[in-house]
Amino acid sequence: MLRSPRHKKSAAPWKRWSLAASAAGLLATALPAPIAAQETPPPEPAPVVIVGSTQFTRLFEDVVLLPGERMERDLDVGRFARVGILAAAETETAASGRVGVVTAFGPPLVPVENRLALGLRTGTRTTGSASLPVIGPRLLVVATNHTTQRISFSLSVFATR
Repeated sequence: MLRSPRHKKSAAPWKRWSLAASAAGLLATALPAPIAAQETPPPEPAPVVIVGSTQFTRLFEDVVLLPGERMERDLDVGRFARVGILAAAETETAASGRVGVVTAFGPPLVPVENRLALGLRTGTRTTGSASLPVIGPRLLVVATNHTTQRISFSLSVFATR
């Protein structure tokens, strides 16, 4: 039986939709995942964040200090009245010793009595904090590794008016 061309068009729409759906499925599996779904590295942290009358600065972030190594950084704190210091040190295996953190204001350099010592006795992680009045325009922070292992060291400063 012969069919008219009009009948042929009305009988095949499901075939056309089926073919289009199959092609779309193949394309979807062949294309890479959307960019938003892929893992992207986090943005680099801002070195200084100022909100109102408070300033936050990461002076050391996961810095590796070898045994006996010393590292220093300074920061302008002349517009502030107090600073808060948060520090953390971590080793890969249990260690004994300490990480010394010495602070001074200047110039000229005026050492501050409160020394922040991060003691490692039996664990792999230690933390400490200190709050100091600002007594000079610049803050100098010196970190020294007094352990027998390499450590990962982080230190942040919060300055307030």
